[in-house]
Amino acid sequence: MSDLAPFVATILRDQVVSDLQEENRILKERLRAAQKVQIVSGTGRDEGNGNNNNNNSNDDDDDEDKDEIIRFAEGQLENGNFQNSGRLFEIPLNVQHQPCPIEKLKNVRICLGGFHNGYINRGFGAFFGDYEDGTDTSIIIHSFGGQGERRMWVSFTVNNWPRERYLLLVNAEIEAQLNELELMEFIIERLPELYPDATITFHDVSLLSHGNQDAIQNLPSSLLARLTVGLDAYNSV
Repeated sequence: MSDLAPFVATILRDQVVSDLQEENRILKERLRAAQKVQIVSGTGRDEGNGNNNNNNSNDDDDDEDKDEIIRFAEGQLENGNFQNSGRLFEIPLNVQHQPCPIEKLKNVRICLGGFHNGYINRGFGAFFGDYEDGTDTSIIIHSFGGQGERRMWVSFTVNNWPRERYLLLVNAEIEAQLNELELMEFIIERLPELYPDATITFHDVSLLSHGNQDAIQNLPSSLLARLTVGLDAYNSV
């Protein structure tokens, strides 16, 4: 029996090491999930961390959208930076899963750490940026909305919207007659009828830093320290 003791001890040690490695992997996955910022459609269960995001039981979205989560883009809080004298925390959406069809824009929502944080068709306004460099078909849109201190900004591009068609809106002063909410409604409701092949590419999400302190303060201390140093330098300019 004594001859087997070292062998048994080695097996037990290897098992403990394996268990610790698996636990460490799971913890890292949970940490990354908690730091995710996602642009999705659908109101089913989010695979990111198993949270049920269907917080709106009276939602009038299509049944198929309730059953399936479709991911369009995502980023990590750890890649964000303070902007606008620290009032905003901007997260680039570096992972592009697929373009969003224009007709799906009405169902798009923003998730923070796996939790629903707002629908882009509820209380969001918009204003036009410029066409992307080198294109006459992709115009940048800056949208903003949300409730109270959890307001946010989302920048995206509408692809396959010809510049000359957009200029017709400008020349007819239609854009000037619409407020920000009406402009977003026009993009969501009318563009799918006018340009059914148009798609959306999401670029970044900016959070009000004081309204999303929980998410930001949960960043790793080393990263938060780096961002704070960057913010102090930004404010000293």
